[in-house]
Amino acid sequence: MRKVNEILKSNPSIESNMLIGGYVFYQVQASSYGSFFCKLRNWDERKEKGQDVNSIIGMLYQQTASIKDAQILIFAPPMISGYSMTNGFEMNPSGQDRW
Repeated sequence: MRKVNEILKSNPSIESNMLIGGYVFYQVQASSYGSFFCKLRNWDERKEKGQDVNSIIGMLYQQTASIKDAQILIFAPPMISGYSMTNGFEMNPSGQDRW
């Protein structure tokens, strides 16, 4: 968990993160489990290419691949309750695509 926390803290696109030890999102409780919740910086602070959520997830998978003693899942939950990852949408204040 410390290694993942260090990686998250070093990422300039992540404003903050919160660790919950002993718990994962699918309601499994065990001392060897843990979850992180990350808040990304605002769009106007992430103007460079490769700082959209999917690029950040890909980068985090690459950075955490060296942690061999863990299974790490990284995903972005839907922004609006009731929408899934496949039928939601993403908005940004500038109206420009950031793919």
